[in-house]
Amino acid sequence: MTNRISVQRMGSSTEVPLFILPEFDYPGRRIQIESFAPDVSLRVFEARFHSFQTQFPKYEEWIESVSEEIRNTKGKIKLLGEGSFSGMVLELIKKFPDRIEAACIVNPPIAKNRDPFFWFPKNGEWILERFPWNPWFLFSEELHALYEALEKSFRIGLKESNLLPTLLFTGIPGTITEQMKASGILLQPFRVYRIESADRNSISVLLKELVVKILAEIPISSVQKKSNFKIEPGF
Repeated sequence: MTNRISVQRMGSSTEVPLFILPEFDYPGRRIQIESFAPDVSLRVFEARFHSFQTQFPKYEEWIESVSEEIRNTKGKIKLLGEGSFSGMVLELIKKFPDRIEAACIVNPPIAKNRDPFFWFPKNGEWILERFPWNPWFLFSEELHALYEALEKSFRIGLKESNLLPTLLFTGIPGTITEQMKASGILLQPFRVYRIESADRNSISVLLKELVVKILAEIPISSVQKKSNFKIEPGF
């Protein structure tokens, strides 16, 4: 297993472990590991980057790290991915169809309005959005290759996956609806939910409880009653 990808094992629950592939640590990330840890047995896969880093994990290394942990875990698992790692979730479902009990993807990277920077390459935008503290990362061939592999895996997974995870969108009302309409045909086969709120940060308060219910296939009505957020099926 590569030493550039860490595997955190947290929680002591005897229930089915939850494998999490969260977004990189930037303002767009919504999954907060701490909210899951007390109640759920976790396996968290992350890579910490520093300013002077010159080498970065490859897509294949991420897949192999998670695959090895799945092989070393008895019984079934649950899988939660976010944003950039949505395609990995789809690939792992295809690779281990008998081992994954349930899966959920938070904020999959579907089409969005790129104005006013429509002229800027998507891979460059992706790098600057996640690592604004080091613009030199724009010159990393490994990061560009990682973005391309992540994007390709999601695009192929949407079309070829037979076992479909639940999709959960969080965002500001209006924007999230536009994004979903832009990819409506691709998303039609999936079970889709969305949480809408003008306050992005406060969404994390509800996210954990909703994800747990989705993975357990429990109706979300009990979450809705306790919330001032708008929660509803996407279609």
